[in-house]
Parts: sequence; structure tokens; C-alpha cells
Amino acid sequence: MGTWSTGVFGNDTSCEIKEYFYEQYNRGSEVTQIVSELQEKFTNSLNNTDDRNNVLFALSHCLWETKYLEDSLLEQVAQIIESGSDLTVCEQLGANVQFINQRKKYLHTFISKISVPKSIAKKRVKPPTQFESDYHNGSCLTFQYPSGLYGGIIIIDCAFYRNRGSMRIAFTDIEQHSEPDYNDFLASRLINFSWEGVWGEANKYAAFEGKTARISTYPLSYDHAKERVS
Repeated sequence: MGTWSTGVFGNDTSCEIKEYFYEQYNRGSEVTQIVSELQEKFTNSLNNTDDRNNVLFALSHCLWETKYLEDSLLEQVAQIIESGSDLTVCEQLGANVQFINQRKKYLHTFISKISVPKSIAKKRVKPPTQFESDYHNGSCLTFQYPSGLYGGIIIIDCAFYRNRGSMRIAFTDIEQHSEPDYNDFLASRLINFSWEGVWGEANKYAAFEGKTARISTYPLSYDHAKERVS
């Protein structure tokens, strides 16, 4: 969680806004209803100076793409960018000079872009149908290391469709001579994770002292139906 780039969607909050917006948009929900729901869901972020701009920038981008961006929000976003207040927030959060300069350049490009109305609204896309699979979030899988010892992995997240799919797995600390069973997985721990600070809306997920753990996962995916079958 946190921020990883200078772009509008280079942070968790903005990505959550975009994901929720288009999930509802593609399901046929009215844009005004989506905005109302987002304002309620992200009340904490909107009231937090560290995270407020992430909400406003992401929302304005989504509304621009769907031709629902009103002048009042556009003017609010423009004022934030032109005043440099967003850069001040970044500095207070510990951003270095390189990040600040890149952010400044990006935001000026961003406001120029959304200040010109789109000619055609982004089309609603019918959500793809997921395929049933023997693999699910939380599935425990075993394998053998070259040494002959057995190890265990856990599926953290997966989704399977006709022509594409993905799976993220995390390794456990299991290393034993016999093939692991469910009790072995219950007694195991995930490996390769780190602690990092969070803020704003994401802070509700913090484990302690404003920090949470990021698990290192390994992605697997397919982009063709034949790969799914195999």
C-alpha cells in the first residue's frame, strides 16, 4: 500500500477509486450514483489532507473519460495543481526532489488533458464471465525442491476467463521430507514480506503503528484459451 509513482494512479487509493468506478459503470450503474457511493466509501480519505487529492484526481479522470466531469470539480482540481498544494503534501510525506519535479510535470499534463472534453464517452464493457476452476483463493499446493524436500505454496488471488487468467502465489516456510498436509500448512508461515507505512483510506488495514505487511507474490498467467486448457 502507499505510493509507487508520480502518476494519478500511482497509489493505492486512486487505483481503488478507478477499480470501483468501472466495476459499477460496466454493470450499468448511473454515474451520479457511483460518485455518491465513492464519496461515502472514501470519506476518511476525503477528510485526510494526505490522501484527499488522490481521490479527487482519480475521480476527475474517470468522470472525464465518461463525459460526466463537471466544471466545479475540474476547477477544484485545477486550483490544487496550479497552487502547488499537492506538491506540498508530497514533500510532507517525504518525497525527494526528483519525485516532486516529475509529479509537477505530470500534473500539468494531466490538467491540460482533462480540461478538453472527450468527444466520445468511454463505452461500458460487459464484465467477462469467469470459468470455474479447481484452484481458488487460499488453495494449498505442494511441490518438490531439487533437493527432494517438499515445499508448499498458497494461492493468494486468482481469476480465470476464456482467453486470459492470472494467479498470484506466495511461498511458505515448509521444507520437509514428507508431502505436506493441511495441518502442515496451518502451522506454516508465509515468507518474503516486508513492513511499510500506510496512510489515508489504506490506514484501516494497518496491523500496528500505521504499518502493514506487503507479501511478495509470484504471478502466473495465460493469454490464450489453449494455455488455460493446458
